[in-house]
Amino acid sequence: METPDETRYLARLTGVESDDFGRESQAAFDHLGVSRFAGHGIEEAHLVDEAGTATVGVPRTDDPVLTTSSGDHFNAGLGLAHVLDLGRAESLVVGNAVAGHFVRTGSPPTYDELRAFASGYLDYFDAA
Repeated sequence: METPDETRYLARLTGVESDDFGRESQAAFDHLGVSRFAGHGIEEAHLVDEAGTATVGVPRTDDPVLTTSSGDHFNAGLGLAHVLDLGRAESLVVGNAVAGHFVRTGSPPTYDELRAFASGYLDYFDAA
């Protein structure tokens, strides 16, 4: 998983100068020669592979409990989703759900908490 700044740097290595995180994620994927590339930012996350690209919004909170290692929690959720062979968008939602629960509570989610966060995923955008 790469943050917007890291993704932007990788994209620029390929000659792509853009303020479009999705385009930068695609350029990084193309440049690295990997099977999948995930870019995770404050507002959106992208997952690129040979079959296409998925983009999902990242639910924000005005009252985070803990943000240190939220990216690690996103990666853990993304890894879980890959093991479960979920699709691109679904994988991003699981990654965001693990990170989102962690940021809001300061602890990793249980299975039931992960399911609840993912099931109510769109509600987090209505609350913003």
